[in-house]
Amino acid sequence: MAIHGQIGPFRATISYQLEAAAGATTLVNSVELDPSQAKLRLLAPLATPRIKAAVTQNLGTLKLLLERPVQHKDFCRGNAIGTIKANYIK
Repeated sequence: MAIHGQIGPFRATISYQLEAAAGATTLVNSVELDPSQAKLRLLAPLATPRIKAAVTQNLGTLKLLLERPVQHKDFCRGNAIGTIKANYIK
């Protein structure tokens, strides 16, 4: 999956690719910045690691949320249906 848009003054493409790993799935993320102005070309190499770090932090939070057990309730009866544990983002 790829997302195209603006990150500050940069046109950006952020992509996510899922790859099979031993008993799990690995998420590969890449960030490409396209400076719209010549002077921004100097800033792109400095901005990329900060953007990647922010995305990594957000994906870490998502991983924690997906891996925690979640109780689903049957709202009509108030009964627990089951527990879901996702363990596929490395």
